[in-house]
Order: sequence, then C-alpha cells, then structure tokens
Amino acid sequence: MIIYFSGTGNSKYCAERLGELLEDRVVDSGRYIRERKKGKFCSTKPYVFCAPIYASYIPLIFERFLKSSEFEGSKEFYFVITLAGNSERGGSILPDTLPDLCRDLGKEYMHTAHITMPCNFVTYMNIPSGDEVGKTIEEAEKKLPECAEIIKAHGKFKEWTVKKSEYYAVKPFLRFYYKLLMKDKKFFADESCVGCGACERVCPMKNITIENGRPVWHGHCTQCTACINRCPKEAIQFGKKTKDRERYYIEKYLK
Repeated sequence: MIIYFSGTGNSKYCAERLGELLEDRVVDSGRYIRERKKGKFCSTKPYVFCAPIYASYIPLIFERFLKSSEFEGSKEFYFVITLAGNSERGGSILPDTLPDLCRDLGKEYMHTAHITMPCNFVTYMNIPSGDEVGKTIEEAEKKLPECAEIIKAHGKFKEWTVKKSEYYAVKPFLRFYYKLLMKDKKFFADESCVGCGACERVCPMKNITIENGRPVWHGHCTQCTACINRCPKEAIQFGKKTKDRERYYIEKYLK
C-alpha cells in the first residue's frame, strides 16, 4: 500500500507511479488529515510512504497521522521522499527520525529513497522554467522503477549517511522552521480573487475559510503551498515577493 502527503502534486505523482509499477493501492493521507481521522490500514504488501521534505524531515502533520494510525499486515515500511535539492547527496533527511518512527510503530525501517522533483516553494523561492521542470520529472521517472524493483524484492533502499557537523547544524533548524517560518500571516488574496473556494478545498489543514467572498487563514498552516500554487486566478500572494512569481502544480506540466 502506498500512502502519500502532497500539496502541489510531486509526492502524489511519485505515489501514483509506484502504485502502477507495484500494482498496489494508493491512498491520499490528506483526506484523513483534513477530517482529523485516524487511518486503519491492512496490507500484505509492504507499506510505502511518499512525502516531501520540510526542513530535513517529513511534514510533522504527516508524522502525526502515521503515529495515530494502525497498520496491520506487512511489517516493512519504505519511504520515498521528494525534494527540490540534489537527491544524490542523501543528507536531506535527519538520519535518526524515520528509524525512530518505525520502531515506535513496531515496524521494520526499509530505508529512504530520495527523488528530486521540481521546486514548489513559491513563498520563498522562484519556480524553475518549464523545460527544467520537464527534465526533472524525466529524471524522476528513471528512478521510480528502480525503487519499485527493490520494494518488490523486499530489499532495502540505500542507507544514507550524514556528516555529524551537518546533522548538528540541521537538527535545531527543524524546530526553528516550524516555530518561526511555518506561518500564514503573510498570505492574502489580491484584487483578482473571485472567491471560488479552491484554496479552502485544497488546504489539508482546514486552515482556510471563505468569508464575505474572500479567503481567511486561521493560523494552522503547514506551508504545503497548495493554496497559493493551485489558485486558478493566481490571486493568493505571500507578502510582496510572490506577485510576479510563476506558480507550480505538477498537472500544469503533464498536459
């Protein structure tokens, strides 16, 4: 069973491709998270979790969902992580976090595969050009079958190592990121907003409501960037820097 968390489609894309390659069921955790529901799953095949990197770890909202859910059947937990950086470095995720999570759940950690996908973090970065996005997706397509073959064989993904200096520099940043940067105060809708409610529907946190025809954020943001990237009018802004930035959602580049 493949279970994913995705804001703009990168991890969803990888999960669905793995579902095809493994001939396995694909589950959107966002449906559970949005309704504050625990998951109860049963699979004879290995569990595969697809999620993006937020400050060197999976989104904490996804971690909380996994910790609250039940996983019957297979004891094997694989993680396929999407990131905008260089997946060959392998230092993109804190080395002790996912093994600890698996141990707490009574499962076997089968290690983590890193898949480079296009950057979607429009709130702080520029989105790459269409050609660059296409090339990145093509490279990901080459790696996903390799991941699928390892999972089919019940093997383990490559074990990544992180330098101690890098580890001790990155780990405190996780707390800093969530405490200081995981905010929604800079989000607003400009004059092109038509009050369609798309942002309200795509938010996995139920953090957005439409009031008097305009979106209102309620302080529980996880910075998945679904609202700003998936607004059909590109009306949602984050401070002053996003007005002229390209928006990213993967379906835009798969047509």
